[in-house]
Amino acid sequence: MSLTSRRSRRCVLTLGSLVFVALFLPTLAAAAPPASDTLLPARTKGYVSVPDVAALQKSFKETQFGRLLADPVMQPFAADLKSQLRDRLSITKDKLGITWDDVQGVVAGELTIAVIQPKPKKMPKPKKTSGRKRALAPVSPQAVFVIMADVTGHLDKAKALLAKIDTDLIKGGAKMIQKDIAGVSMTVYELPIKKGTVTQRRAIFFIKNNLLVACDDEKVIGGIATRLIEPAKVSSTLAGVSAYQEINKRCSAAAGDLAPQVRWFLEPFGYIAALRSAANDGKRIKGKKMLHILQTQGFDAIKGLGGFVNLGADRYDLLHRTFIYAPGENGKRGPAKTRLRLAARMLEFPPGEDLEPQAFVPRGVASYGSISFDVKNAFDTVGTLVDAVIGEPGIWKDIIDGIKNDDIGPQVDIEKNIVGQLANRITVMTANKEPIGLDSERLVVIADVKNKAAEVVLAKAIAKMMAGNPEVRKRTYKGHVIWEAIPEEAVEVPVVEISGPGAGLLNIEDDVDDERKAVEDQEEEKEKSALSRDHMAVTVADGHLIIASHIDILKQILDGPAPAERLATALDYQLVNARLRALTGDRQSIKFFSRTDEEYRVNYEMLRRGKMPEAKTVLGQVLNALLGEGSKKNKIVRKAKIDGKKLPSYDVVRRYLGPAGLAITTEPDGWSITGFALDKRNVELTSRVKPLVPAPK
Repeated sequence: MSLTSRRSRRCVLTLGSLVFVALFLPTLAAAAPPASDTLLPARTKGYVSVPDVAALQKSFKETQFGRLLADPVMQPFAADLKSQLRDRLSITKDKLGITWDDVQGVVAGELTIAVIQPKPKKMPKPKKTSGRKRALAPVSPQAVFVIMADVTGHLDKAKALLAKIDTDLIKGGAKMIQKDIAGVSMTVYELPIKKGTVTQRRAIFFIKNNLLVACDDEKVIGGIATRLIEPAKVSSTLAGVSAYQEINKRCSAAAGDLAPQVRWFLEPFGYIAALRSAANDGKRIKGKKMLHILQTQGFDAIKGLGGFVNLGADRYDLLHRTFIYAPGENGKRGPAKTRLRLAARMLEFPPGEDLEPQAFVPRGVASYGSISFDVKNAFDTVGTLVDAVIGEPGIWKDIIDGIKNDDIGPQVDIEKNIVGQLANRITVMTANKEPIGLDSERLVVIADVKNKAAEVVLAKAIAKMMAGNPEVRKRTYKGHVIWEAIPEEAVEVPVVEISGPGAGLLNIEDDVDDERKAVEDQEEEKEKSALSRDHMAVTVADGHLIIASHIDILKQILDGPAPAERLATALDYQLVNARLRALTGDRQSIKFFSRTDEEYRVNYEMLRRGKMPEAKTVLGQVLNALLGEGSKKNKIVRKAKIDGKKLPSYDVVRRYLGPAGLAITTEPDGWSITGFALDKRNVELTSRVKPLVPAPK
């Protein structure tokens, strides 16, 4: 080879090397950090990962909820709501001095938020007291919060964010220390101790290998740094947790080629315990612990739950897949009533042979659910849970025996004459009564009865249970006996009911005391809600035990809709049902259908009017229980948490809300849950669905 040729070849190789370095070296230097589940420890109890924040935000804006929030009429409320909730709901702001708005401006790839439960601290040796050793109650480990953000290509923005956090924390009284932890330079802030607590709070930050990490515990963040520099064994990380692996495997198999936009995981008992300890400043929580009771009753078999979420994917506005992993001891598989123990055995939901809407379900319901549930098994296994909650072994059996044998009781054999007559299907549905007010929501729970003979036995047992109760009134409607529960504050007036075309059936109930009371309080009664006229009602009819929140909805169920007005014939239901079958097959154990534009209606109106604390809806009662600052005894209503005065008319909102569906399938080691919401623009409806309970004339 000539000298010229060798030089030419050398030049080509050199040029190629330079091109390689120019093209690929920056990429290698800016390589994305490892997956977050390989950096977090195995004691991670709560985990949310967004692989691509920008893509998720774009998808959200295209959904019905995103378009709703972007509607100009919603802007005043949206801005006000964000202001109201910023401090109330931002745990990371309180713990780490960092907010969602801060992070989303610097993240380039994966964003992760995690809650970790550290190992319990070793307790000191018990002290001797009067010759005896006094046992010390263990202190539960507090929740540790972690935020990790891939800032590849955004290092300057990330450093600017840390500078902003530094200014804010120092201004708030924090003390800053530069510290080397696990070989990585970190900035540690000692935050002011909150009034009434003793725990020293810290916020710790570092950026390394294009990963921004924020945490409030030195050991945890040190472990993350160590794994970032040198990969650890999978078994010591979240990625190696068996429940996490199983959940990912099931959801991946169901999702196929659809990559999740959000992944999440929760180990429920560890997560709740850690958060409770943090809220209690690490002190021992006194009193009966429901969490501990559930664990000892076998519910600790639920090792984890989690799944995938996608927005605007594959014809769905929202699509989520969840798996609840609950194997028996030593990984035992099979029905819940054989693989689980004690009260947890009640979680038996066999595949339903028929979960389609019954003929009596009207077209205009707001939501409908059908559940295949082993009623007898639940009755047989719930006793130990009741005993544990009350704190008296054998109390459940004593209660059941008392109802059966006590001379002053109803003398009904609950197990034989009520539970024993029921089949394994439960139906739940809701509807709204117009005009929308505090008591507009209607709830109905229906249990199938085994056969005609069982219906007779059940009806007699219910009659014996109800007849001796002074707060229950017997009514008759179209030949069906209805037992209506009347609260003490309710006022009854003579009731005239005409049933059947031209039948002239006159039902009059006249109580002298009630009539006198009604006259005395006539003006006051005009201002009372419908709750004083419509109350919970129970009947056994047409092969079903029906329990309704109000007697008007129960009567409509007994009337039965015309064939063309049944839910099963509605186009939106048929569409949702077809999609559920395509996603989950025919072996469903639980199935739900929702018209979100009707289901959310009452709560929206109550929020808009500032009446949510007074609402009689299920959600209203749950919020009162969780947030309750009021007092039923003193008739004090809790204060509303959100100001909804700036909300627009519901007619503006409902056009964005499409139908939704959810199905649960029982597996040998848990339950698969698939749910979705459909964009209303892609759903062809013949007409707006009329409310089930019409406005009174």
